[in-house]
Amino acid sequence: AQAVAAPAPKADKAAPPPMSPPLEPRDGFRRRPPPNVPPRRMVPMKKVWDRKGQISLDASAARDREASKLVAAEGALSARPDSKTVTRDLFGLYAQHGRLDRAAEVAERWASRDALDPEALIARADVALRRGDRDVGLRILGGVVDVRPDDAAAQGRLAKLYEDSGQRAKGCAHRVALAEQLPSDLNAQAAAIRCARVEGMSELAARLQADVAADKRAALDAALTKAPPSQDALLGDVRLEATWDADVDLDVGLVDKLGQRLSWLGGGKARVTAQGPTRARSESIAFANLGSGSYVIEVVRATPGSEPVRGQLTVRAVGETRVIPFTLTEGRVELGRVQVFYTSRLVPVDR
Repeated sequence: AQAVAAPAPKADKAAPPPMSPPLEPRDGFRRRPPPNVPPRRMVPMKKVWDRKGQISLDASAARDREASKLVAAEGALSARPDSKTVTRDLFGLYAQHGRLDRAAEVAERWASRDALDPEALIARADVALRRGDRDVGLRILGGVVDVRPDDAAAQGRLAKLYEDSGQRAKGCAHRVALAEQLPSDLNAQAAAIRCARVEGMSELAARLQADVAADKRAALDAALTKAPPSQDALLGDVRLEATWDADVDLDVGLVDKLGQRLSWLGGGKARVTAQGPTRARSESIAFANLGSGSYVIEVVRATPGSEPVRGQLTVRAVGETRVIPFTLTEGRVELGRVQVFYTSRLVPVDR
């Protein structure tokens, strides 16, 4: 018989390669640190805003940038002569650019269309004050409370400007009106009672005190025992301090983007304090809570005259200080701009 060869034995399968060591656990894209190294901690951060100021002696640069806005606003008023918004915008641009004649025309047209608009009256008053017609400006401002007697801001502004100018009886009349409008405002009540006593109107002071609600009498008495705020204290981080060489009355101030004049006579929302606003040879004013923006710096002759006046203005704006010499030969002179702005930075969160 033919022999049959036995089948060759099957070759053993290749042994699998040794397994790789297990990967170390990962935390995100980073390997975990060895056990003896403490893990990194995330530091929580928050954004804070720093208030800053910048003083420029050149007011023309900003005007050059806004030239196209002025042309556009003039065209808009021609197309929509009855628009209050367009009128207000054009007035503000003219006022910022120092074009008082055109600003006066716009303000007059504005007031002629709505004689009871307090903003139009304030615009006319600001133009008069910048031209040195203080008496005219004060009469126009007085008209604001005539057309809107319940305007607490206007009453407070007139009270302060009369007090600062030494006309305390007129100022007290506005303090009393303000107290009657704001019966729950204890500061307004205390100011009215205090000035009524000083002016010899004891019966009025007693009536105002009696009209306060019984549950607020103790708080009112405490407010009355406090010393009244000093009229000469300057408060705020933006200040203008001027001295000059002649016995004339000058006013220093700022003009905002809406064309409002900010001076010891008030204006805007910032709180204004002043020293010697009606005396000759010096004046200082300060602004508390002045909003961010660009403001024109100007010096105005408060009463008619043509005598040349030489002096210097120290401008302080949120830590920055500049001393600016000036010569006033006409009614007013612009000395530059103040820019108030905010910058942000990150700081650790306090735990």
